[in-house]
Amino acid sequence: DEHGIAGFVARRNPAHDTTDGSTREGTSGATGGVDRHGPKYLNSSDTPVYRKGNHLYGMTDVAQALAAGGVPVLVEGPIDAIAVTLAGDGRYVGVATLGTALTETQADLLTPHLTPRSSAPGSGAVVGTDPDPAGRKAAARAYWLLAARGGAPAQLQLPDGLDPAALYTRDPDRLRRHLEQPTDLAAALVEDVLAAWAPRLADPNDVAGRVGAARDAIAVLAAVPPLAVLEPATRLAQTLDLMPSTIYADLADAVHTWNLDPRAEARRRVQTSTTTGIAAGRDTGRAVSAAVGPRPAAVPGAEAPRLEPPPPPPPGARGGRIPAARR
Repeated sequence: DEHGIAGFVARRNPAHDTTDGSTREGTSGATGGVDRHGPKYLNSSDTPVYRKGNHLYGMTDVAQALAAGGVPVLVEGPIDAIAVTLAGDGRYVGVATLGTALTETQADLLTPHLTPRSSAPGSGAVVGTDPDPAGRKAAARAYWLLAARGGAPAQLQLPDGLDPAALYTRDPDRLRRHLEQPTDLAAALVEDVLAAWAPRLADPNDVAGRVGAARDAIAVLAAVPPLAVLEPATRLAQTLDLMPSTIYADLADAVHTWNLDPRAEARRRVQTSTTTGIAAGRDTGRAVSAAVGPRPAAVPGAEAPRLEPPPPPPPGARGGRIPAARR
């Protein structure tokens, strides 16, 4: 009738959650079992009067705090958003995507509250998706959409198996500490890129593998605020054992492409990304660094080479050199 429900969202009873993603009855989709308790969040489909991709849960409730300088924390579910707002003490406020991956319209709602790109990462929005594969993939999408709108999004680092609501239930002060110490989302995405290329990077003769990893990582760094990009670019060169001048030259090209149309480039990155989100491990960088070979020496006065895959070496030849300079 005319008084029917316009939209519906509900969370599974937290009593059925466990820290490893299984239910209290011992069944879990993560381990191949059947979850008798259904999805974690259940959302109604779009209706003529309600399109969930056009709204962020909590935006109206936290409008005053946002106007006073509160930092928006993007989470997956309404209960997570409430937990963040309660723990954030006005400095951090939760908003939720209502069961969808972040949409362009939802990103536009956050745009007025994003810090300009001239600032350091983490001073704008914080992405607090769940620490699971789906949550990491959602965080990667949020990075591109928010960076394209001038933000420098950070990451809310959550303990494995706990979303913000579960962490607040167990220890509100711990959630508050995590909110006050967000980590670098761009750096996490670079780690994920290197993890995806790790099998190729393990071969010291696979120069094309180094090139591919560098290019994918440079694409992430191109969206980093200008005053904050030099350090991660230098660290990338050290991790891949490439000359810093090579990384800087291609980064300049990537930044130029990004600045021409950030939103179009972000959409392209979301659509074509070969990564699955944030790397789960903490030692990705060290593992990759240990796998690659020695760094070639720079030639004084030489033009900075670009990252171009070289032709395959002849049989018996030794690899490990960077690509030749582009002429």
